[in-house]
Amino acid sequence: MNDRLAAQRQQHGVSAGSPAYLTGNKYTIADLCCFSWVNWAEWAGVATKPFPEVQVWLEAIQKRPAVDKGVNVPDKFEMKEAMKTKEGEEDYAKHHSNWVMKGQEEEQGKHK
Repeated sequence: MNDRLAAQRQQHGVSAGSPAYLTGNKYTIADLCCFSWVNWAEWAGVATKPFPEVQVWLEAIQKRPAVDKGVNVPDKFEMKEAMKTKEGEEDYAKHHSNWVMKGQEEEQGKHK
């Protein structure tokens, strides 16, 4: 993805520090779809900082008002803040693991 964004930057003459996008020189559904995965990369143990093109792209999309509004549904998106400390990371993982397990147990109860 970093290489793709770098190629798009070069092809469309996008200046350093400004985001290149995955297709053409504009934000499209391709960016939105990939953003959903990349935005959760830290939680999966994948750092985005070693990929400068991805980092600029990610930060630009995160700043979009509609994206900011959308990631906070149904609850405020707190993963990025929690991942800044080991304790926050562990608490966040525990909370969401419990949430998933509870949902699975509820579903199992419906199918007996």
